[in-house]
Amino acid sequence: MGTSFVNWKEVAAYFVFADQPAVLVLLAALVAVICIFLILSIKAHEDKAFADYAKKGADKQQAP
Repeated sequence: MGTSFVNWKEVAAYFVFADQPAVLVLLAALVAVICIFLILSIKAHEDKAFADYAKKGADKQQAP
């Protein structure tokens, strides 16, 4: 694999927040909130889908 970096001065741009713990904590908290939101929204969707599936199954059993 090739790289476009000629020296380490250009690489420093990728580590801009490394010396600012508050920004790192903020970004980590943001990622955690996004992950928790995704997990909860997926759970809500799955719960609703299962309830709909179970209701359809119950309706089929009652119908002659």
